[in-house]
Amino acid sequence: MSSAIQQHTPEWLEAKKSRVGASEIAGIVHHYCQKELADLGISFEPYNTALQTYCKIKFGVELPFPEVLSKWGLGMEPYILQRLKSLLVTKTTEELVENKDPELSYKYLRRHYSILTTQTKDFVIKDDFVACSPDGYLEISKGESIRDFDDQVTINESWGRGILEMKTTSFSQRAEFKDGFKWPYIFQMQYQMMACDCNWGIGAVLIPVEPWENEDFKKGYILAKLEGEEVSLEGHNYGKRFHELFELQYFIYAKKPALVDLINLALMRFRNHLENNILPNPYKGPKQTIIANEKQILAMIHPQRFGEIAANEEQEALLNDMMFLQAEKKKIETEESGLKNQIMHLMQDNIAITSSSYQAKFDSRNALRFKKIN
Repeated sequence: MSSAIQQHTPEWLEAKKSRVGASEIAGIVHHYCQKELADLGISFEPYNTALQTYCKIKFGVELPFPEVLSKWGLGMEPYILQRLKSLLVTKTTEELVENKDPELSYKYLRRHYSILTTQTKDFVIKDDFVACSPDGYLEISKGESIRDFDDQVTINESWGRGILEMKTTSFSQRAEFKDGFKWPYIFQMQYQMMACDCNWGIGAVLIPVEPWENEDFKKGYILAKLEGEEVSLEGHNYGKRFHELFELQYFIYAKKPALVDLINLALMRFRNHLENNILPNPYKGPKQTIIANEKQILAMIHPQRFGEIAANEEQEALLNDMMFLQAEKKKIETEESGLKNQIMHLMQDNIAITSSSYQAKFDSRNALRFKKIN
């Protein structure tokens, strides 16, 4: 039986140190169950690794989550929840509201939700090793039913409470959600179902409809605007102002025994390494950010072995070459910006300027593009 404590409390800080969280499970499965994943035809790159979770539990060492990403993700959750609610409406009914003045009586539409959603700050503890922090809980309304994303089962009120996981992502990653929630997130949800004794859940992801040139500025502007809005359960305040900036996709999943079995197998192997002081092998995949994160953690644990080294002659030459190229790149970028401004000035109010070989033209997002004419 699972129990829950509140996040951001002293009890929460202590409890999470020795347990595997839902955001960490995909890295553990990826490391310890590669053959089993291949047999199931599942391939993905994790966001963190078994080595990182091992160092958290064994040595109490972990890297802080980037504050910008954390603030953005948490800040957008109320908005995601309101958008999701508007998508989970099955029907509306018209009702008459009587006012003291009969002439002011009016009709309005009442919404009926097929799935009821509530946000939570629970930290759910399954046992001495398994815990998670779902973003919310779900309930199927009486008489309603839904099909899961894989179209394999029908979920109704008899399934009981479900879990909700909310994500934000960039425009460049929107194509990665065309076939459903990404695998690291699916494993996260399956782990949450296991920890919370649930049999289904919804993963929702908020995606910009077009790329942002300055993401940090755009995120700060949106968060500032949202903080000034009064949250409406019907989503009116949010919807009219921001619905054109984002699309919201959601995916309904039932608990999958094959994935839960894989999770438990990975946990067993991981726990064995913890008990026998066997450090997981470093990540060997293509994601440079993960490699850098692992190096930072290892340097914190063993600075003499994994910290800074003095460059030899060959390494010093490589560093010099890199610094030279970076300086040249900066110089070229500055010159490019100056030339672009001059061309824009010459174009005045025109949308394009064409020479015998090249063309400069404003695209649909009002960005100046250059191309060679065949």
